[in-house]
Amino acid sequence: MKLIDHIQRLGVEHHFEEEINMQLERVSDWKWCETEDLFVNAHRFRLLRHNRWPTCTDTFNKFLNKDGNWKESISKDTLGMLSLYEASYLATQDEEMLLRAMEFTRTHLTQSMPFMAPEYRSANKEAAAMMEPYPKLFSSAGKILRLWDDLGTAREEEERGDVASSMACYMRENTISSEEEARKHVRQLIRSLWLDLNSHLTARAPAALPLSIINASLNLARTSQLVYQNGDDLTNTTYSVKEHTRMLFSDPISSEFLSPPKLAVL
Repeated sequence: MKLIDHIQRLGVEHHFEEEINMQLERVSDWKWCETEDLFVNAHRFRLLRHNRWPTCTDTFNKFLNKDGNWKESISKDTLGMLSLYEASYLATQDEEMLLRAMEFTRTHLTQSMPFMAPEYRSANKEAAAMMEPYPKLFSSAGKILRLWDDLGTAREEEERGDVASSMACYMRENTISSEEEARKHVRQLIRSLWLDLNSHLTARAPAALPLSIINASLNLARTSQLVYQNGDDLTNTTYSVKEHTRMLFSDPISSEFLSPPKLAVL
């Protein structure tokens, strides 16, 4: 499973589709692969869900206490917690267990890794209305792009006299003066939109769209965060997209590229 994960993070999975599907079919038998290892359970769930194989959150029941909450004992398993944190981002609206897992892992990981300190933000009703005529998959990805754009460039654009951002609209509509509160609201909207996107990974025929289309929308949403989370290239040259691209094509691939990218926590 680690090899599949590495191949997909490198973006070359299309060369190994048959082999990847063979391995995913093998590990999709949850009873045959039963294990008490949190990392393995969460990692397998994320890979299967990401590639639209059948998944069930029951695999995590063994990590819950009698009250249905996550056991505090698993907080000592850092790799397992990180894997569970990643898996929680593929939750759907009705998967309360995974939604609670996001907050649980975020809280505990924050205590040991300051760079993951949670920030809540999220929204522009006018921009949302513009996307309504399109399929929800596309509109959700488009809204995420627009909202991340606002979070990253709103201040500079407003100084230039450009159209009002989603934060500015929210502040006016709710008569608040705190831009930080508006940014918090925008990030909350983004998280909600991600739940809509993730639901397409669990859809089955005839409602299901081709996986290639779903992945294109997911990648648009992911890319928008990578591009705008540190501002644009004009205002932030240290973490610019240009620099990321230069490193990708001119520097040798190291183990750093096999690790998850450091994206802002919603």
